[in-house]
Amino acid sequence: NNSKYWDNNCMDKWDWSAGCFTKIFSNSFPDSKISTVDISKEHINRCKIMNSDKNNIKYNVSSSETFLKNTDKKFDLIYLDTGDMWPIEHTAKLQLREAKIIIERNLLKDKGLILIDDVRNPTSLKKGDTSVLGKAKYSIPYFLNNGYLKIMDEYQVILKKK
Repeated sequence: NNSKYWDNNCMDKWDWSAGCFTKIFSNSFPDSKISTVDISKEHINRCKIMNSDKNNIKYNVSSSETFLKNTDKKFDLIYLDTGDMWPIEHTAKLQLREAKIIIERNLLKDKGLILIDDVRNPTSLKKGDTSVLGKAKYSIPYFLNNGYLKIMDEYQVILKKK
């Protein structure tokens, strides 16, 4: 994830776990408006390097909760890649707080999507947690109990607002 390894013409050298969602999404949907949020200035700076050829991305150094509480936009897609895989409890509770803000503030457009990453990551199970939903063990049930439908249930889970 060191920016010296970034080469837009040869991404094979890059650590694919190091913030590539914004790059892939901005390439796949070049006419979309993207807001990317990370609490780490270093991660946002790396994202800026990776997307230096794009002008449709707004970069936000902020906690996810602060961003969600203060945004005045509604979104077609919200991608939750909350926190670390271990210890799981703190991250799972943070993701639940994010889910509550999204629903309470009605931040998703009608028929909008929630994409939750790392749901089927085995780390938490290997370390003794009993939920197969990992860091999404509280947020997914919360979304489902508040009018969302699960439309994909794999390593990543996609939920659709009814």
